[in-house]
Amino acid sequence: MMGQQSSDRQLEGQRSANEKIRFPMKVGIVFLGKKTGWRQATETILLRLKRQSKLHLDFNALACAHIILQMNHIQNLFEFQILTPKEVSKLINMDIEDVSISIECRGQKEYNTNGAQDDEPNYIVDWFKTEVLGRLEGKCPFIDYWIGITSNEVGHEHFQWTLRTNKRNGKIFNIITSKGWERDFSPPSLFEYIVISTFKCSLRSLIMQENEKFTDHPNPLSPFQTLGCIFDRNNDKQYRRISISNPNLCSSCEETIQKLEAILRNKYAAYISLGEPIRKVLSREWLGSLEKEGSPLYNLRRNCRYNVNVNSGFNKGPGERFKDSIKERSAEWIISGVVVTVLTTLIVAYLTRILHLTQAK
Repeated sequence: MMGQQSSDRQLEGQRSANEKIRFPMKVGIVFLGKKTGWRQATETILLRLKRQSKLHLDFNALACAHIILQMNHIQNLFEFQILTPKEVSKLINMDIEDVSISIECRGQKEYNTNGAQDDEPNYIVDWFKTEVLGRLEGKCPFIDYWIGITSNEVGHEHFQWTLRTNKRNGKIFNIITSKGWERDFSPPSLFEYIVISTFKCSLRSLIMQENEKFTDHPNPLSPFQTLGCIFDRNNDKQYRRISISNPNLCSSCEETIQKLEAILRNKYAAYISLGEPIRKVLSREWLGSLEKEGSPLYNLRRNCRYNVNVNSGFNKGPGERFKDSIKERSAEWIISGVVVTVLTTLIVAYLTRILHLTQAK
């Protein structure tokens, strides 16, 4: 009985401490755009001619939400909350599933990944910050960090960004893109990439809240590091596959987490453990397998018909890549074909008329 009372007091103390420091941190997730199909392909091409980009997703948002929300059951650092497009659209008085954005910055060809240390402008990042988060200000005070997920390019084809809405005391927000992953770099599957990236951005946000100078590595002091750490900044995007397949923290980032633990304990006079929940997520054991009934991956296939083992973008042969090229460029070819046909018809008609006029003379 005494042991039970002691345990109850301990749990009550932990509960009050967690309420004081507001763990788990609330992470609001917004899907930017909707899944596009063949019908939207022509519209996308026409928008490019106007120097605009249509917000879109190349995956099923409901299936992605399913796998992200499973992390709420295995760790207590973050509580991930999906704000549906209808909810967000109502709050900001704008349909975020049907948005075209003027393109102010087009990325270069190579893939990079940067965190908060980049100051380069980007049209998706700027739009999310001003048009979405700016309008949401004061309407969702319970959200600590924001994450926008899109399939559009996010500036020089970064994987993700972590920034503040303003440089001093603004709310921390993140952008993650799935652009090119399933086509060129899976396996690991697209959803494994997104779920690990979501946790990484949340963890980076937590670190930045206490240490604004934190950056991914390599950094100016160690410019050539690739360690298999989730905070690797991979200039060659295929190396990101390592930290998604076997996500870990390097010794330097482990030390950063330990220092953050000490800062939070001193600041809030409460016992706080960061290492164990981080290890649980990064172990990937919680994902289960396609054969383990009831596991997230098993239910993902059962409920959404998504098989993580089918994706093989990185291992595609020439024939498969040619099929992808046809699928991606078919709309462009159709429009080009129509334009060429119309021009050819006009030219032939013009030459025929000239020929008839010449013969008449």
